[in-house]
Amino acid sequence: MKLITQASKGLLYRKKFTLIFIINLALGLGGLVTLDYFKNVFDHLVSSRAKSLLGSDLELQSRFPIADKKIEITRNFISQKNKVIKEVEYKTLFTMAKGEERTRLVSLQTIPKGFPFYGDFEFDKASDLSEKIIHAYKDVLVLLGNKGDNKKIIFGEKEFEIGSIVLRDPQQTFGMGAAAPRIFLSPEALERAELIRKGSTVRYRHAFKLERELTTDEILTLKDELNDIAIRINTPEKSSEQVGRLLRYLNDFLGLVSLSALLLALIGIYYLFRAHIYSQRKTIGIYLALGMKRKEVLNLYIIQTFLLATLGTLFGIISSLILSPSLFNILEKVLEVSLPSLFPWSSVGLGLFVGLSSVFLVAWPFLLKFYKQPPQNLFEESTEVDNDNTVSNFKNYLPLLFFVVAFIFYLSNSLLVGSIFTAALAVLLISSFVFVRILLIVLEKLSKNASLEWSMGFKYISRFKLNSFSVFVSLFFSTFLLVFIPSLNDTLQKELDVNSNSSLPSFFMFDIQDEQKVELEEFFEEKDYSLIALSPMIRGRLLRKNGEKISYDPSKKYSREEERAQRLRNRGINISFKESLSDSESIVSGKPFSKTIGEIPEVSVEVRYAERLKIKLGDIIDFDIAGIEVQGKVVNFRKVRWTSFVPNFFLVFQPGFLEDAPKTWLAAVSNIAKEEVKSKLQIDLVDLFPNVSSIDVTRVVNRIRNLMTQMAFALQAMAFLCFVVGIFVLFALCRDLSLRKLKDVALLKVVGMVSGQIRRVFVIEILALAFFSTMSASIFGILTTYIFGYVIFDYTSMPSLTMAVLVPVIILFICVIVSQFAYKKALKTSASFFLED
Repeated sequence: MKLITQASKGLLYRKKFTLIFIINLALGLGGLVTLDYFKNVFDHLVSSRAKSLLGSDLELQSRFPIADKKIEITRNFISQKNKVIKEVEYKTLFTMAKGEERTRLVSLQTIPKGFPFYGDFEFDKASDLSEKIIHAYKDVLVLLGNKGDNKKIIFGEKEFEIGSIVLRDPQQTFGMGAAAPRIFLSPEALERAELIRKGSTVRYRHAFKLERELTTDEILTLKDELNDIAIRINTPEKSSEQVGRLLRYLNDFLGLVSLSALLLALIGIYYLFRAHIYSQRKTIGIYLALGMKRKEVLNLYIIQTFLLATLGTLFGIISSLILSPSLFNILEKVLEVSLPSLFPWSSVGLGLFVGLSSVFLVAWPFLLKFYKQPPQNLFEESTEVDNDNTVSNFKNYLPLLFFVVAFIFYLSNSLLVGSIFTAALAVLLISSFVFVRILLIVLEKLSKNASLEWSMGFKYISRFKLNSFSVFVSLFFSTFLLVFIPSLNDTLQKELDVNSNSSLPSFFMFDIQDEQKVELEEFFEEKDYSLIALSPMIRGRLLRKNGEKISYDPSKKYSREEERAQRLRNRGINISFKESLSDSESIVSGKPFSKTIGEIPEVSVEVRYAERLKIKLGDIIDFDIAGIEVQGKVVNFRKVRWTSFVPNFFLVFQPGFLEDAPKTWLAAVSNIAKEEVKSKLQIDLVDLFPNVSSIDVTRVVNRIRNLMTQMAFALQAMAFLCFVVGIFVLFALCRDLSLRKLKDVALLKVVGMVSGQIRRVFVIEILALAFFSTMSASIFGILTTYIFGYVIFDYTSMPSLTMAVLVPVIILFICVIVSQFAYKKALKTSASFFLED
């Protein structure tokens, strides 16, 4: 109790240090707790929506009827440690529906009784499915030309009546089924329509509702037991994989940013505690001289550390809990979602653990160092404290290092992502160290020929190396994040063209016949619209590569990437031919098609498709096209921007070989802003070309645009938090630097320098550090943006340099203001202070 009282008095005596320490920790930890809370809520929201999208806990899917034996294997596997509550079979397929005036491509899905297991449909009125009664979206009637109360449509050769209009569909996704109007019917109605015949493209599905969801390992084991590449196992997570990929990027980047905010706070904590413990060396010496045991002195400062960590942690958690409801209200409006109300027990626990553990691990090497110091060394006068032999004491920092690395893997929840984060942070720290060393060398040379004020400013940087490094790293991290995150967001927006409605297609058309091509082009010219990416599409199958037959061995174990490649090899593929590349394509290696036609047609392959199938330039590939074998020689690899939403293909042949093959044409139409104009155009299109199917892709594009907006908002919010933490750390560092320069200020006044000159010396010091740190971080941020864009999003253009210029200017301005406040007390020091003991 005595030690607790003594430790508390010591902290109260140094009120400003205690307050700055607590606020610094609270800022970094508060952001982490808020983010973890947000991620938990968001994961809960995504998980519930993912179950609604799939409608079940597990689903077997195949293009062929699923054998009873495979279903029985699945049941037996589940029953080992789980329980099947319900199971149903249903089917999905595309077909043409005929209305009063027109026909239209629709997506059919059978709805067995009691399905979906999760999520609810919303209809305009109550009506049960039957052999002749179906449910459909309202736009089905509009596009089919039905008028008045006529709700009858025909698909197959049977007539059906729409009993209810679908207002909300829990299984709405981003795929073609989301764009094509959906019709729901009973299994009996599908059988009555007689749509499933030999050669029909049908998705057979068997859904299970389980007592609990299967784990990833269990899914992989089940896949091995089924041993059938034709059967795909769907889970709630996979059902939303189109959204999930972007959400994984969001969570990964948020994890990186929140971790960076915490690391910035730890940098400040490291520096503040180091300065605090060094300022206490004489006090520690006095304690030991008065007979206090070393263990008691150590316990005293451990208690101080615990009190600081507890106060900072609690303040950060409480601040997060107070601000989170308001933040969530803003998020709900920006993200246009209703977030579930959950108390952040796990986030609070995480905050307590991280706050207490991290502070103690930062403080421990200093406490241990002074614990081993002889008392006489503690009374030595020393103003230079940058002489730590951290290499010999490196083992004392290993627990902190392991903690940070383990925490990275915890936040990323992935070995791969955790490794990338660790490598990224290591590169950042190494880069910071290299840049600081270069800066010290440069400033040392510049100080020799500079004026007095500039020379002194440069000397202060080289004299206090650790302090300079702390300021540099703080500003480097802040600037890097503020440049990297907006630049990455700008890169993503350019990749998706989310700010340019004119460049995105309004709707997509397929099933265009050869004889309709010219007439269709004339139709759109009369409407003052033009077709974009009008392309032939030919169905084919890959047979051989360099004479070697491509086959699948069911007894062999494949990785997920190998299995995907096997699917690509064994399934049919869409092939096209054309002379030149579209705006969404570019050759990355090889040569363009020859002007002359040789014996073997030249082939262009999409670069990532080639990587998965291990195709190389010069390879000879054999295809089966309409029962005829056709060879092709790979002459180049193309990069395709699939997010252009225009027709693109993995394989493109040189013109002159496939013109007579059975084919249809694909095309897209853009620049249609008004919804009523688009609807009228589609209706006119169906009237003149009833066999041509058109799909409105606007909804898909808008959803992706909204996701990108959500990502940008979340990332920029966390980047701003990092910036606030970085500025606060900068203020704490500058303030401590100023307090340690009191005698220097007094000495400068003794030799005749006035306050204005001294202020300029300090401003030069901080500006030199800020200038070099922000400029190097901006360059590093732009390069990292380019690397991320290329590796993750396959985007090769350089990002915008706007943020790389704007951010350093803003930070330099803020640094001047912060330094003025931080050095205010030091500048008031009188010359007589130099003579004081």
